[in-house]
Amino acid sequence: TAPTENATLHDGPEYSRDGKYIYFNSVRTGTMQLWRMKPDGSEEEQVTFDEYNNWFPHFSPDGKWILYVAFPKDIDPTSHPFYKRIYLRIMPAAGGIPRTIAYIYGGQGTINVPSWSPDNERMVYTSFVRGTSDMWIINRRGGGRIRLNTNLGLNTSATFSSGSNPTRSAMVLTKKPISGSRSGCARLGLGMPM
Repeated sequence: TAPTENATLHDGPEYSRDGKYIYFNSVRTGTMQLWRMKPDGSEEEQVTFDEYNNWFPHFSPDGKWILYVAFPKDIDPTSHPFYKRIYLRIMPAAGGIPRTIAYIYGGQGTINVPSWSPDNERMVYTSFVRGTSDMWIINRRGGGRIRLNTNLGLNTSATFSSGSNPTRSAMVLTKKPISGSRSGCARLGLGMPM
């Protein structure tokens, strides 16, 4: 059964950390906006209210922050483009004004789960530039950007590994095969907090 009765496009679902809501994006207002509802489909309510097309809400491990991708309003809200100028935005999970922490080339595949570091302070994202994928880390306030790699091809993604020490996390980079290339996986140790 569909969790929502509305017949428009919905995707990108993620449970809130407390399990009380499912957050998702929906085009029911004409632009893609973030919404939430109870797991039984009741109490649907809009979370973002701006002119952007907002996609893929991802919660920080402590459940206090939501990271998401925002496309400009000229993007078709029913598509999933991967190579556009976009905003990485963050907002308090309890509600509040979203703010932009990065303006990059990206889209589909820019942030994956888990995109947050275990200490709730950093996020990893993929930026698509000149036919390649570059992995970056940025802190929650929008500073401290660090490039992890360059020129890995288009089908590359990164996630934080979970561990017992949140200030000494590691990144896992994966590369899916593209016509004749090899797949692979690499683990990067990140020994210092940022």
